[in-house]
Amino acid sequence: MRDPNPFSEKAPVEDLTWREQEVLALLAGRLTNREIGDRLHLTENTVKSHVGNIISKLGVKNRRQVIERATELGLLDSDRKIAPKSTHALPAEPTPFIGRAEELAEISRLLGKTRLLTLTGSGGIGKTRLALHAASDLRDEFENGVFFVSLAPISSGKQIVQAIAEEMDFPLSSEDAPIDQLLAHLRRRQLLLVMDNFEHLPDGVDIVAEILQKAPNVKVLATSRENLKLQGETVLNITGMGFPNQETSADPRANDAIELFLHSIRRVLPEFIPGVDDLKHLTHICKLVEECRWRLSWQQAG
Repeated sequence: MRDPNPFSEKAPVEDLTWREQEVLALLAGRLTNREIGDRLHLTENTVKSHVGNIISKLGVKNRRQVIERATELGLLDSDRKIAPKSTHALPAEPTPFIGRAEELAEISRLLGKTRLLTLTGSGGIGKTRLALHAASDLRDEFENGVFFVSLAPISSGKQIVQAIAEEMDFPLSSEDAPIDQLLAHLRRRQLLLVMDNFEHLPDGVDIVAEILQKAPNVKVLATSRENLKLQGETVLNITGMGFPNQETSADPRANDAIELFLHSIRRVLPEFIPGVDDLKHLTHICKLVEECRWRLSWQQAG
């Protein structure tokens, strides 16, 4: 016979949103709606709405029963971390990441001692893929997560706050200034923001400066065709993958550029195995591509 009480089994904490988990923890401390709002920088009405959702999800009738039920379910365990459901919001990589071991190691090293690292380089050089892979490797270093914010669709720096909030699943209310709400939220967290394609939003660098100033445990990994020109910024210029020297390379296939080229070929010809002459031609093509890229970069700079 089906249990008439849907909450008779131990419900996972994931049944509550991360904001509801925060409110629940403060309810357990016997705080009023106003006190909770002051602590979380929310309006009383917003807190009241969260409390109503918690009561409904836990199948109880009032705040006292909320605390009793939450205790029974282990939702108030002291070692339970209150955090968003997904603390790592990174898009999936469509193809395997190849090479760039030195750059990945350098990004990890630099983020260990700086809070703003900007990867610069010409368009199409691979800054976004590199930043994504580096952020994925560093996920365990940030208690409250790693979040990827694509700035390409944004036309104004004023939209950056909303973009960050959406990626973090952080609801902005209409009562307070969005930047104040975001800063209050970030101030209590230790996380990494990956901000991609910053070059067309020079009016948005002030927001990054505010985040770094008022959220001391937040770090920013940005990609841009030029540096952000902010105090404390570290810049790592990303260039093309090196190609092997035809005369001195013992095995060209060990080279990143050749490996990437071969991977692309095998997406069409899975059984392709390059011979000695093939590798010579591939090396020559990589060299021509790099020369063309440098000419294009020079023309764009001029």
